[in-house]
Amino acid sequence: MDQKIGNKFFFDMLEKFKYPNDETKWRFLRREIFEIISSKSQDSLRGQKSFLVSILDEIKQELKEDAEKQILRECSETYRELIETGYFKCQTENRQASQSRRAIEEDIIPQRERLNVMGAIFHQIDNRNYATTIAVVDQYGELVAHKDFLFLLPPKKRIQRDGEPTQVRPGEIEEQRKHDEDRRQFQEILREHTVDLIVVCADCLEAKRLKKALTEFANLNSQQDQMQDEDVRDLGDRQEAFVIWGRPEIPKLFATSHQSNKLLKAHPFILKKAICLARFEQDPMNEILNLWSPIMSENMALQLSLHPL
Repeated sequence: MDQKIGNKFFFDMLEKFKYPNDETKWRFLRREIFEIISSKSQDSLRGQKSFLVSILDEIKQELKEDAEKQILRECSETYRELIETGYFKCQTENRQASQSRRAIEEDIIPQRERLNVMGAIFHQIDNRNYATTIAVVDQYGELVAHKDFLFLLPPKKRIQRDGEPTQVRPGEIEEQRKHDEDRRQFQEILREHTVDLIVVCADCLEAKRLKKALTEFANLNSQQDQMQDEDVRDLGDRQEAFVIWGRPEIPKLFATSHQSNKLLKAHPFILKKAICLARFEQDPMNEILNLWSPIMSENMALQLSLHPL
C-alpha cells in the first residue's frame, strides 16, 4: 500500500469515526474498514492476494499453531500423570507407614506391600451368551489361576405386578442352580489364592452388575473367614475398596501388542486383557512401558488416547 492510498484510507477512516457510539454501527464500521483495505489492496496489487485475505490466512495459521501447542501440552500432562500413577494401597499399609518414624533405609524407601490381584472382564462370546473371565496374579505378577464363568451374574427375575401371581420363568431354576455353583467356585478361588483386590474392567454397562455381584461375593467370603478365624486377617478396612474399577484402555492395547504375543503367547486375547488389568494395579508404570517398542509399527504406546481430539 503506497503513501497516497494510505492517506486516503486514513481520511476515510476519520469520516467513519463521526458515527455515534452505537454497537450496531460500530460493527458496520469495522466491516467497512476491511472493505476499504481490501478494495485498495486489489487496486494496487493486481493478481495477488488482497490485504484482507492475507490477514485472515495469517490469523488461521496462528490459531492452528496455538491449538496444536495446547493439545501437545495437555497430552504431555496426561501422559505424565499416567506414568506417575501409583500402585493400589490398602489402608493397613498407610496406617503402618504413618506409625513408623525410624530414620532408617526402609523408611526412606519403604518396601511396599504386594497384593494378590484378580482381574475380571465381562464380555460377549456369541449372539446370546455372555461370560466373565477372571485371572488371578500373585504378588509378583505371575498368573496362578484363571477361569471363565457363564453364570456368575445372578439371573434376572421377572418383575411381578400388584396382584399378579408369582410365576417362574422357564429355565430360571436351572440358571439359579448354575449361578450358585459358579459363585461357590469363585469364592473358592478367592480363599485358595488369598485375593486382596478385585479389578473389574469398566468397558460395558453390564460391568456395573458384575461389580455389584463381586462385591457381595467378596464381602460374604470375608465374613465367613472372619467367623472361622478372626485373628488371621484384619478385615475392617476391606469392604467396598475390595472391588474397584479398572481402566480398560491399557489392557486392550497390551493384549493386541507384539509384547503380549512374546510373554503370553499361549493365552487368548481376553485372558491377556484380564492379566494386564490385574497387573496394572500392582505396577502401573511397568504395564505402560510394556506398550513401548522401538519399532514404530509395534509401538502401542502411540495408540493411547491422551486427548479427545
